[in-house]
Amino acid sequence: MINDNNSRFSFSADYTLRVSNDVYEGDKKVSNPFNVETVFQRYSLSGAYRISDQFVVQATLPFLDATFEYAGVDIAEISGLADISLSGTWRPAGVPGLNLNLGFIAPTGEERDQPVINGGGIPSVFQLGTGAWQVLLGAGYTRQVNDWTLYTQVNINLPLETSTQGFRPAESYFLTVGASRALTESLSAGFAVQGSYTTKDEYLGIDLANTGAKTLSLRPSLVWQINDRFAMSGSVEVPVYRDVNSTAIATGPTWRIGFSTSF
Repeated sequence: MINDNNSRFSFSADYTLRVSNDVYEGDKKVSNPFNVETVFQRYSLSGAYRISDQFVVQATLPFLDATFEYAGVDIAEISGLADISLSGTWRPAGVPGLNLNLGFIAPTGEERDQPVINGGGIPSVFQLGTGAWQVLLGAGYTRQVNDWTLYTQVNINLPLETSTQGFRPAESYFLTVGASRALTESLSAGFAVQGSYTTKDEYLGIDLANTGAKTLSLRPSLVWQINDRFAMSGSVEVPVYRDVNSTAIATGPTWRIGFSTSF
């Protein structure tokens, strides 16, 4: 999202697509004889307001359209509003390049009576929302080195409650290290490495054995600065290492394209 020093407001619209059909046991890929597959399409609208040079607040409104396929047949579909996120960023004036983030995920997405879909003995959590409030914590640092912008970011998602249906979402931890540089006056490229660790979800006080994972992904990206106010960006996040609990559908590549503007 654009948020230059001369702009108070910025908005973005993003589309992401993730198709997952690789079945893993631990860190080993195994056969998928029943062709179990999940397809998630996410449409996100985000808005940010710069209160000052140090403080920015942001809200993201996501819509989700997903299918769970078993043996070539869609056995479950979900579509609608997912969980909204609200966050704030503080950039301390005394520490250039540092950002600290605090936010919340609101349980606005519909929660299923039974959050788990079982396809061919491979269960998967499949619902629009978690039904539970979550807190978002983050910290990052950016530094300019010659023509390169180097950055690192740590993000943590923690559940604050268990939903009324008895579902408690997992804890998630992310570490991202990346770099970007301008290729031309209007085009820049970036590359990031992200590691993540997710604990197991809980349902009715019991850990869901097929949830939780450790993942390492590579994410190349491009940004086209159309003019002073409009930009277009795209990226693909490719998992290169996946280690799941029990037998589970491992996260597939995530494709993203977005448009942003500021004023």
